[in-house]
Amino acid sequence: MKLHLIAALAMAALLSASLAPALADAMAGSRTIHFTIAMVSHLGGKPERDGAMTISIDAKGNISGTYHGSAPASDPYYGKDEPVSGSLTGERIHLEIGQQGELHVDGALDENGIIATGSIGSVQLYDFVAVPTPSG
Repeated sequence: MKLHLIAALAMAALLSASLAPALADAMAGSRTIHFTIAMVSHLGGKPERDGAMTISIDAKGNISGTYHGSAPASDPYYGKDEPVSGSLTGERIHLEIGQQGELHVDGALDENGIIATGSIGSVQLYDFVAVPTPSG
């Protein structure tokens, strides 16, 4: 599982050169960003959760978008489009994922993507890595 996280970080480094200008623009104004997501559980024996997320960030830092779970089939978001809301203040990002905002994500957004922790309630459960991907 940790190998997937390392691979996601390596891919983020490779993509950052080509996507850095677009991501910098998105951080400065109203833009839409697409990500590939990997969530690695802190609880032993849990499979990595993967998906895709598209968020729009307005000029005030308000975030809206969707998350689509792609693995594993036991993920409650598997095969579903779930709403994403949140905020961006400087590089600090906060996301709420799910119909009731069940999954909370807190971390940093920079030209490499999002590195964060995910929690349900007050329990930290996931390392959350979002790698920017080209749209389309």
